Amino acid sequence: MKSKILFFLLLISYSVKAQFDNVSLEPGDTFAFIHAIITNPNNTPYVGVVIFQGDKPYHKVKSKTDKKGFVKASVPISDTYTLFCGRTEPAFRKAKVGDFPYVIHEVRTYTHRFVQFTFNYRNPGGIPIPNEKVDVRCIRTGKIYSDTTDAKGRAIFELPFEPVYEVGVKYHDNVKNLEVLDVNKEYKVMSMDFTWMGSKEKEYRGFLSDSLTKVAYKATVLRIDSLLKFGSPEQMLKEDLEIPIDFDSTAWICDILKKKAAIYKQQYLQDANFFVAKKKAVLAVLSRLNSKYRDKIIVTDITGSMSPYMEQVLLWHALNFAEGITTKYVFFNDGNMTPDDKKVIGKTGGLYTCQGQFKDFSIIVEMMRLGIKAGYGGDSPENDVEALLSAIQKRTKEEIILIADNFSSMRDFSLIKSLHLPIRVILCGIENGQTRMNSSETFWGEVNEEYLTLAYKTGGSIHTLNEDIYDLNKMTEGKKIIINAVEYVLNNGRFLRSNN
Repeated sequence: MKSKILFFLLLISYSVKAQFDNVSLEPGDTFAFIHAIITNPNNTPYVGVVIFQGDKPYHKVKSKTDKKGFVKASVPISDTYTLFCGRTEPAFRKAKVGDFPYVIHEVRTYTHRFVQFTFNYRNPGGIPIPNEKVDVRCIRTGKIYSDTTDAKGRAIFELPFEPVYEVGVKYHDNVKNLEVLDVNKEYKVMSMDFTWMGSKEKEYRGFLSDSLTKVAYKATVLRIDSLLKFGSPEQMLKEDLEIPIDFDSTAWICDILKKKAAIYKQQYLQDANFFVAKKKAVLAVLSRLNSKYRDKIIVTDITGSMSPYMEQVLLWHALNFAEGITTKYVFFNDGNMTPDDKKVIGKTGGLYTCQGQFKDFSIIVEMMRLGIKAGYGGDSPENDVEALLSAIQKRTKEEIILIADNFSSMRDFSLIKSLHLPIRVILCGIENGQTRMNSSETFWGEVNEEYLTLAYKTGGSIHTLNEDIYDLNKMTEGKKIIINAVEYVLNNGRFLRSNN
């Protein structure tokens, strides 16, 4: 009987040694068994190589799972084993093997620790927004994880356990920080809801604004051309047609704008609310800011969608409310027709600068005309910040005023950290209303959050047809503000339209 038991033990010993030749043994080492079931984070079986690494460096065993994720290994006793499943990051659960040989130790684990993060993207009406790219960037490592929202507006991520991630979508590169509280669990389930119009509707609004402007521009050109053929520029002034700045000659534009400015000045002096009543956003704001900011650099978007506002900038100069003051101008057209895929952030170009007093009106007009003619075409985002940085280089003591297209994004929004002076933003377009995509509903007064954030970050202000909003930089995280009956919240250092 004793001989049979001895033979059995010898057989086991030989079998263990035959299967685990790669284990470095010390005299007296004996073995126990680990049976493990290993699962991927999506709950499918892990099929692949598993390394059982002991706390003692010479205890290392390699094996392979079957199609059900099951693996078994014989390992030296008196050690704790970490499982590596084809990754540098180990599984969370370990196998602690005691001092008794030939004992089976069972463990069930995922291949590694992870955070299951679900991002839910919806529009203000609660409808899921599909096909939107979502980026999650690890603050510590800089690594970016990307996914696209499905039909339910969901993007689902498997993330390593890291303290903080930045979550971003197109036009909102940092929607909110994802803060992972590590409570020493194998996995953590987290989610985030984001309500916004979505990139496609935002681009549609920019396209619609640009298209409507182009239609109106062509109609105005035909109307003016018709009036001039019949020798009636007075009729054009009487109808208060917006003057296309690139129409006819510089001399003619200067002449007609001076005549129009004279009419406007007389009406404004009789009624200080005249510009507001006429929905002249640029003139209304500049007239309110005139006494507050005597010296100015006016930075103006002169891309196609801003055609109605170019006239107002020049009318302001022609009104000569600040007699004897030299005003500086920076006109930008987003790259002088550079192909969109060739535009470089911060070096897009298409900047035209000049300065002058009332007597230098033709210089201002000619420089704007040059910029307009060189800049037809292109996509919606504009190089606002590049133009602002150019203005700052030309500044001595002036206030920087940006005349911006509310429906266009800033191509170079990422550069606003380089702006260290208050930017006064005049928003153009929200006074007229637009139509929502796939709907007859009209939206009014929704401010482009990028410009709110620009004013907040620089200690500047926002100006619309009826409102002047200061002290945005004094707002604290999570606080809300209402502009034109729409609510915005300061979220992670950036304004977003509130879900309410």
